[in-house]
Amino acid sequence: LEDQTYKRLREKVITMEIQIEPFRQTLLTLKPFVALSPAIPTAEGRIYLGNGMACATGIEAGVSISYLEAQEPMVLPFIPLLEFLEFSTGTAIIQLDHTRGQVSVTTSDGAEMTATSPPAEEYPLFKEFIPLEQHDVDGGIFTRQLLEASICCDSEDGRQPVLQGVNIIMGNQVKLVAADGFRLMVVTLPFSLGTSGNILIPKASVVKLAALWESAPSLTMHISIDKGMMTAKFGQARFHTALIPGTFPDYTKIVPEDNPQVVQFLAEDLQIAIKRIGHLSETYARFKWALFDTHDGQLQISCRGDELASAKLSVPCHVLYRGERQKHESLEGKVALNLNYLKQYLHGKMGVITMEVKTRSDAVLFRQSEPPDQVMVVMPMMVRWE
Repeated sequence: LEDQTYKRLREKVITMEIQIEPFRQTLLTLKPFVALSPAIPTAEGRIYLGNGMACATGIEAGVSISYLEAQEPMVLPFIPLLEFLEFSTGTAIIQLDHTRGQVSVTTSDGAEMTATSPPAEEYPLFKEFIPLEQHDVDGGIFTRQLLEASICCDSEDGRQPVLQGVNIIMGNQVKLVAADGFRLMVVTLPFSLGTSGNILIPKASVVKLAALWESAPSLTMHISIDKGMMTAKFGQARFHTALIPGTFPDYTKIVPEDNPQVVQFLAEDLQIAIKRIGHLSETYARFKWALFDTHDGQLQISCRGDELASAKLSVPCHVLYRGERQKHESLEGKVALNLNYLKQYLHGKMGVITMEVKTRSDAVLFRQSEPPDQVMVVMPMMVRWE
């Protein structure tokens, strides 16, 4: 039946009238999902209109947005169309001549654009599936925390594909876990998702889902999961992504427990300090603090540049020491940390941050005071201390 429908459509000219401004906004929503790689030749640089939907399919993820004007299927070139309509207003007529394989767009002020249009049946739309799991979640918390966890994902050229996405551990308390071999993020969400098991969402898909949510937020996100696929529905949008196969490493062995040195400070104070002196170094910052319990301590941050330029400043902190001190132990705590890791972690954060340290060569744990529960573990850098 589907083949007969496409055959019938190829024998006629399809005409569709659109309001330019709403259509342009739809195009901008589709933009992050448009395939730019020749790995999907039938979708490269193109979008699909039809069956009341506007769709874009990329390598990892795709999106479908309700667009009632699009009833008959057609494939359009994305970038030329977006640029052509950038300064247009009013209405436009989109006409597809299947016989010639050509589409034309004519605006109400007489401007016209023509382009080739491949057969609509060749466009690789994501297929519907019967889900193994279906759940409603708070989309705002879910997308925001997915995005925050994704800063710790490995790069796309990393050796372990399972580290190139965020691991979602399902159950009564959902956990989001991401790691790249140098740092680890664990987020515990305040809602349930499924009963057990886990899925791995590619980082690129996480970024696109967060952008889609920002453009069309809703109260609830409906998630459907199948083997190798996940969809998320909210508002007029439907997000699709392939999942990463494989098993995520046991992260629990990496999270340090009972680090004796506890330093608390305001996220805003450290952000300002790093902005003031962080430009001197492309790699790391040194942190020092006095090892005694105090509510009015000082956390000293210093950076050194390549040309022997250096700077330091201090921010207020609260220092705690858990356990018994050893007689040989230094009276000063210190650790050196990757500047880019700190900048990414602190972005958008407010309130008290707790830094837990054992020694300057052991993993450092960061915990935020604001919900949800979020922990980052980062390996220190080995530097020369003056």
